[in-house]
Amino acid sequence: MRGFRLPRSVQRLQTADAAWWSRWIPVVFVPVVVAATHLVAASSVPLRFLLVPPLAVLAERGAAAPRGPTARFPSMVVAPSVGALLGTAASVAMGPTVAAFFLLTLAMMLLLRLGRWQLPPALAIALLALVLRLHTFWYPLDVAGATSALWLCVRGLGRLHHRLRLDPGPTPDAP
Repeated sequence: MRGFRLPRSVQRLQTADAAWWSRWIPVVFVPVVVAATHLVAASSVPLRFLLVPPLAVLAERGAAAPRGPTARFPSMVVAPSVGALLGTAASVAMGPTVAAFFLLTLAMMLLLRLGRWQLPPALAIALLALVLRLHTFWYPLDVAGATSALWLCVRGLGRLHHRLRLDPGPTPDAP
């Protein structure tokens, strides 16, 4: 026995309604993430001003497509954490020299391409460590912790999208 299928016009309305709501989820999600990041970082991390802007971009990208390639663990957690580690290492080893900026940017661009990581904020996170002459390896640990927490939130948001059927899903076959 075949299952009941809604008429195409009703399916299109449901998809349009879901697309409308899913576009507005980042409007609420991103300010909450930014405020929470500032609250947590203000009490424990002197580097809070470094973490808030890139995390806001990561949150927006993740909330806009919580089941997309930008919301995957390698893009959202590994890339920024590796960027923070490389940036801090470059700051310690070479200081803010032209060669350090060139080599760090080249290394991050290669890693982004080879790893197929989708989020350019990883490059910004790496360069911030060099610009601000960070010599503490707490920065990469803070980035790893913050991006992991963000990834878990985005993953939960993706599950909520799926449960509420906010994902448009596959388009119906044409006759």
